[in-house]
Amino acid sequence: MSLKKAGGLRGFLNKVTSSASKAWSVSSPWGFLAYTKLTYTGFLISTSLFVTLIPLIMEIDREGQSLKLEKLQVNDFKSKGYTDNQLIQMGFSETALYNPSVL
Repeated sequence: MSLKKAGGLRGFLNKVTSSASKAWSVSSPWGFLAYTKLTYTGFLISTSLFVTLIPLIMEIDREGQSLKLEKLQVNDFKSKGYTDNQLIQMGFSETALYNPSVL
């Protein structure tokens, strides 16, 4: 007596299950290796960004705030009658004295 193969949906699901288990047995060592390498690389990149990029962004923001404060001081001194040469001698940067012409 020969066994009859299951057909229809049951046969399809059996074939999918067997092919998925074969694919998993072949790809699982490579997948695990790729997973460990990618997580290690992701960890290195994220910690490097925390150490370098975030302080750089904070420093750029702080520089912008100090430039705004310096411009306010320059405007106050100009309203009191100080000239540009006097303000440069006082240590103010030319960026705070003059508006950039590129904008």
